Amino acid sequence: MGYIDVTQQMLTFAMSVLLGVVLCFIYDIVRALHRVALKGFLEVLICDILFWVTSAVLTFCFLLIRCNGMVRAYVLFGESVGVLFAHYTVSRFWYAILLKLFGVLALIKRVFKTVFVKVSVPFKKIFKNLIKTIKKVLQHNCRLLYNQLKVCNRTRIR
Repeated sequence: MGYIDVTQQMLTFAMSVLLGVVLCFIYDIVRALHRVALKGFLEVLICDILFWVTSAVLTFCFLLIRCNGMVRAYVLFGESVGVLFAHYTVSRFWYAILLKLFGVLALIKRVFKTVFVKVSVPFKKIFKNLIKTIKKVLQHNCRLLYNQLKVCNRTRIR
């Protein structure tokens, strides 16, 4: 068992509080995404799973680096304090900013999608006609391999 003196424990506790604040900010990003962009059950489920895996990996790496891989109760308590502190103070403003930012990004996405659809419709017709023309020019239907036994232009191809 590794020994950690009191000053190192206090520093580890302070860093775990900071990690809790970071995790709260990441969760606010996830909440804003849920509110603005993610509508389906599967999208929300995958996003939540990614958040929890990310927070578990961050906590594991923190415990590995600062506590030599040992789970310390004060570290988990520090993360909880950091999450609660950030959630009830700074998180409200951060969440409002994120909502506005993601709302603007969603609006830009809708505008680009609408413009792309309107621009792509004529190109789709042009490409469709071009493909038909190319198919007519490249091969005559009577000479295709799968038409060898069929009658075409009143002649039998053998």
